[in-house]
Amino acid sequence: MNKRAVGRGMSIEELSEKSGVSVRSIRNYQHKGLLMGPVVVGRVGVYSTAHVKRLRSIAELLEADYSLSSISRLFAALDQGISLKSLLAAGGDPERAAAKPA
Repeated sequence: MNKRAVGRGMSIEELSEKSGVSVRSIRNYQHKGLLMGPVVVGRVGVYSTAHVKRLRSIAELLEADYSLSSISRLFAALDQGISLKSLLAAGGDPERAAAKPA
């Protein structure tokens, strides 16, 4: 990774080390849409603390026996601005939650 990119973030290997999640799992989560891709600087992917936080959230939810599919739906709803309170009140259905005020 070049010096400019290091000042802005971390490589996938550094992300793996900081989050405790394997590089393979990180790539799998990106493929499944659970984790946003890196910012590309030149030809290098640069990850931020937001990626670390998301990976830690995924790990906590997996530990609590949520499936990757459930986590994906949860994150999709949260990313659309649907509150967790609304989502839970709608039985986990993002479409019903979006139709109701929080």
